[in-house]
Amino acid sequence: MRPLRDLGPLSSAPRSLPARPGPRGPTIGDLRPWPGVATTIHPVTRREAGAVSDRQLTEGDLDDLIAAAVRAPSLHNTQPWRFVARPEAIEVHADPSRALRVIDPDARELTLSCGATVFNLRVAAARAKREPHVQLLPDPEVPTHLATVWLDRPVLAGAGYAGMYDALWRRRMNRRPFRDAEVPEPRLAELVEAAKAEGAALRFLRRHELAELLAVAREADRRQRCDSAYRAELAAWTTDDPWRTDGIHSSTLGPYPQVNFLPVRDFGLTRLDSARRIERFESDPKVAVLATAGDDRPDWLRAGQALQRVLVVTAMRGLAASLFSQPLELTDLRRAVRDLGGIGAPQMILRVGHGRAVLPSARRPVRDVKDLVPRVAPGAQRWRR
Repeated sequence: MRPLRDLGPLSSAPRSLPARPGPRGPTIGDLRPWPGVATTIHPVTRREAGAVSDRQLTEGDLDDLIAAAVRAPSLHNTQPWRFVARPEAIEVHADPSRALRVIDPDARELTLSCGATVFNLRVAAARAKREPHVQLLPDPEVPTHLATVWLDRPVLAGAGYAGMYDALWRRRMNRRPFRDAEVPEPRLAELVEAAKAEGAALRFLRRHELAELLAVAREADRRQRCDSAYRAELAAWTTDDPWRTDGIHSSTLGPYPQVNFLPVRDFGLTRLDSARRIERFESDPKVAVLATAGDDRPDWLRAGQALQRVLVVTAMRGLAASLFSQPLELTDLRRAVRDLGGIGAPQMILRVGHGRAVLPSARRPVRDVKDLVPRVAPGAQRWRR
């Protein structure tokens, strides 16, 4: 990974938004395509201009869009994002003060999480009868500015997003055992297509490949457990506080899996009072690797949108999902996963199945993540590009 340059301070005064997506701005259509896969955003269908209200979005409308955006998943539920709201667009910024510098030093997973918020904004914009256009990395002078979602074109309906708005609110990370019920092949194929629609690839592993991944995951788990810096970072984001609006609450930890299963990240590792049970997980887990053709910030943002589309479609079909990222947080082991999957740069590992209902993770209120103008985030000077 090439060195990333330091961030300069963000302006504290109002500024105009970057130009609309065009030849100079890196839009999703400009990204290196996955072979045979369209990487443009699926725009909502535009009808007669007179049939749709062209009123300006209100502050309440923008708050509703951001409330949907923050339902995206994030590593340790750090919620490493901020939003700059305008009536015609919402900017998505990374919040370097919430970076996990031990397990995510390149901010790859942080960027994936922000990409997932972009997908949620697209879904929410379509529901609000606005045609979303996404511009990635629109301002080279502000490296934390990861995307702008333009909202200024009214439409009647959102093609390609039907049923997704309700599902993004139902989506959960399920760390518990799934039932030993087969997931129909058409459902798995639908998830593969969901990733493909965002310019990524999703590949479900065969039994022998899953055994190889298990060995890699166990090694990742062993190394991280022995790392005092990892343990300290994990402890900082695990909580019993019922009023805390970020981090992983003890009520959502889930049980320890029995042997011969992918090691679930043990958020109770540093908790002496942890009373978690050991349970048998499903005997034939459906595990997939999400990958992209390249491995830079535009690819990570694309992967985040693909991941969220897959997770939302999973929720739409009544399925459960959990994520495994430990093998991807150590450089040599991530290479091993890449060789295993054989489909490009691995960005996330997913487990899909039939699960019981689980509690949602906490979220910070919109007022805590929304700015009317860009702000200087603590830790911004250490952000690398």
